[in-house]
Amino acid sequence: MALIDIRPSPLAGTWYEANPKTLAAQIDEWLEKAYVPNLSGQVLGVIAPHAGHKYSGFVAVHAFKTLQGLTPDYVAVISPFHNYSPYPILTTSHQAYSTPLGNIEVHHQLLEEIQKKIDTPITKISNDKEHSLEIELPFLQRVIKKDFKLLPFMIRAQEPEISQKLGLALAEISE
Repeated sequence: MALIDIRPSPLAGTWYEANPKTLAAQIDEWLEKAYVPNLSGQVLGVIAPHAGHKYSGFVAVHAFKTLQGLTPDYVAVISPFHNYSPYPILTTSHQAYSTPLGNIEVHHQLLEEIQKKIDTPITKISNDKEHSLEIELPFLQRVIKKDFKLLPFMIRAQEPEISQKLGLALAEISE
């Protein structure tokens, strides 16, 4: 078995539960209580808060409940990057993200395809402490009942042009 480079969770046990059974039960309880009206059409994305689960988990779960039953091959998570970086868009150099609910493989091949479509560099980093992306992953692991690959994007430059380029590239690969 080949060793893979996995980003360990700096948040488990502080920003959300570290015990996998407790974390799964907490998210499942929130999912049961969350009301989401019937939606027509296809859900292409959600917007969710990125504070610790005890502060915003029950609000966030309403967004993720709209994804229940979907079976995507990959999921893009776009989050802010709260620390200084001279780079406008960051992603992980790791092969997977770890949460108490398991590992999520990063889809580096698609990340490379997206990089070719935009003229803004997507910079790979490792061992980041950014919470806003990771905090969403346990929700995805509970509502998507199959293995999916992750496209992680952390945005430092809050400029509309950069978001538009990234959004158009994601739309193009999703067709």
